[in-house]
Amino acid sequence: VVERSKGSQFWDIDGNQYVDVLSGFGMNLFGWQLNEGLTVAGIEISFYANYALLSLLICLLAFALVLTTNRAAIAWSFAAAAVTLAYPFSKRVFAMPQAVLGVAFSFGIPMAFAAVQGRVPALAGWLLLGNLFWVLAYDTEYAMVDRDDDLRIGIKTSAITLGRFDVAGVMAFYAAFLAIWSVLGYREGLRLPYAVGLAIAALIALWHYTLIRSRSRDGCFRAFRLNHWLGFAVFAGVAADFFPR
Repeated sequence: VVERSKGSQFWDIDGNQYVDVLSGFGMNLFGWQLNEGLTVAGIEISFYANYALLSLLICLLAFALVLTTNRAAIAWSFAAAAVTLAYPFSKRVFAMPQAVLGVAFSFGIPMAFAAVQGRVPALAGWLLLGNLFWVLAYDTEYAMVDRDDDLRIGIKTSAITLGRFDVAGVMAFYAAFLAIWSVLGYREGLRLPYAVGLAIAALIALWHYTLIRSRSRDGCFRAFRLNHWLGFAVFAGVAADFFPR
């Protein structure tokens, strides 16, 4: 009959000492664990507790900024928060949780329209859809890096869902993003500078194809990490088109 334990050792009621080879009996029965294990666990708990507190403070600060806008933007902020909170759980449910992330990342578009115009026109929805495809593209590149690990722990990602069509899927997402934003830009009167920005973004997307086609971790991660240049090309095109006006 086990009476007490500490670390990898435990004792019976007669005082006999045993080695807990699996380090499981003592921990499960009495809550004891190796001092090193307790130290590591304490560090992890402290880190995540501080991270959670920091995240809460940032959310409160963001909401305080939203309160300086109008009722429409405030209402949309609750929908944005709901999508953001749903994303971590979507990895267990949806075949492409990156789409949920894309909606969360793109919610700044309708909120900006709501804050400035007091309403959300159809244009905002189309811009959100286009941006969603961009997020699907670059986050699938990241998912290709972690595919083996994600399969091991049993979560869903776009890279796993697409399987051998992952590279083709990424390029299709890029094409959809650029096509939607090209049409929207033309309809809104954006011309040559904007077209040049989109052309540069398309060239960057083609360069990403050379990085991910072999599906190497380094290549896929590099494509993901440098994706801001594609977004900057589109932004520069918009800014250059509006600058002379």
